[in-house]
Amino acid sequence: MISTRILIVILTVSALLASFAYLTSQRPVQVGGGAKQGRPSPDQAISILQNGNARYVRGDRKFAHLDRRRVAETAQAQEPFATVLACSDSRVPVEHVFDAGIGDLFVVRVAGNVCSNHEIASIEYGVEHLKTPLVVVLGHTHCGAVTAVVENADVRGKFPHLAEHIIPAYEEALALSPQK
Repeated sequence: MISTRILIVILTVSALLASFAYLTSQRPVQVGGGAKQGRPSPDQAISILQNGNARYVRGDRKFAHLDRRRVAETAQAQEPFATVLACSDSRVPVEHVFDAGIGDLFVVRVAGNVCSNHEIASIEYGVEHLKTPLVVVLGHTHCGAVTAVVENADVRGKFPHLAEHIIPAYEEALALSPQK
């Protein structure tokens, strides 16, 4: 069971964001009812996510940007206000926990929430091409992929490649906080 509070860890990418700040400063984005507004700043994007998560926790979601009109608005281009790296866990539907809709978030999902070249390239695409002013790493409790690594589960196929990326993070976390 996921805790009702979702921990949002903001990936420190100040150098990356600074490198692309000039790209994001002039490009408009649709935020809210389809009207063109300026692209939100990173702080504004965090606020939008926090407010959406608060609505989700209260059970008071707006369900904005989920209709045919939004599908038509985003048919030719997407202008998300944040890039989110999240786990593939089906219990953490990213757009739902932030009360976001179609075209609002550029989501990269991978079991265990780790990055190899494909995920990094996807995040770079979100920042460089889509001009998202914010990158978020969304963590959650009871991650099955991390649990499989920690418990040394018998895994096959390509999962050992994924585990190679989870193990160093687990070992570092264990060294910082040895109590389980």
